[in-house]
Amino acid sequence: MNFNKFNLFLYTQYIYFPLLMILNVLFFVMCITRNSDEIKKMSSACGNVSVIYSGRMPVKC
Repeated sequence: MNFNKFNLFLYTQYIYFPLLMILNVLFFVMCITRNSDEIKKMSSACGNVSVIYSGRMPVKC
């Protein structure tokens, strides 16, 4: 039972999380390439405020 829990932990740590990160990065790149014109408009309108897309929500920092 303990070995199964440890095996599941290794599986989630070394397979699930990198897969999730890769999917997140791919989605991030897709959003940036799709909304590049919107990002340019927003950045030119905001001036010095940099607009960062995380997922579908624009986050101003």
